[in-house]
Amino acid sequence: MKVAEPEHPPVLVIHEETSNETKTNVIKLGKQTYCIGRGDDADIQVSSQFASRKHAYLVQSLNSDGSYYYRIVDYDLGRGSGSTNGICINGQRKQEHELVDGDVIEFGVTVKATYYLYPPKNIGEEGSKVPSSPIPPYNFPPMQNP
Repeated sequence: MKVAEPEHPPVLVIHEETSNETKTNVIKLGKQTYCIGRGDDADIQVSSQFASRKHAYLVQSLNSDGSYYYRIVDYDLGRGSGSTNGICINGQRKQEHELVDGDVIEFGVTVKATYYLYPPKNIGEEGSKVPSSPIPPYNFPPMQNP
């Protein structure tokens, strides 16, 4: 079955807090797999000390109508198991999750990402306003040493 290309591909909007600013990055999704982590070889890099080098994966999956969606999986290839500090989706700790429009993913206390299946047409363009996360932060347990 051929994958139907969406008019506007889904996006992941990453908000990363540092000591003096919040960085926002808009990633248009289209590849079959993305590695998210702080490692140099991660497709989507985050700098949080709470993120593993290969913290989680976004995996493209096919719907019966030929369209696709993304699933996020908490997995660190180096460890061969879930990441050290895990992920939260919409305030709940999860190992994996089929993403739906508006889901908020937390990678520790300083990095949040929002998945938009139906993003505004101009998201990520110069001067466009990027929505902020409506989900209050998850209270992560103390960090384990990576």
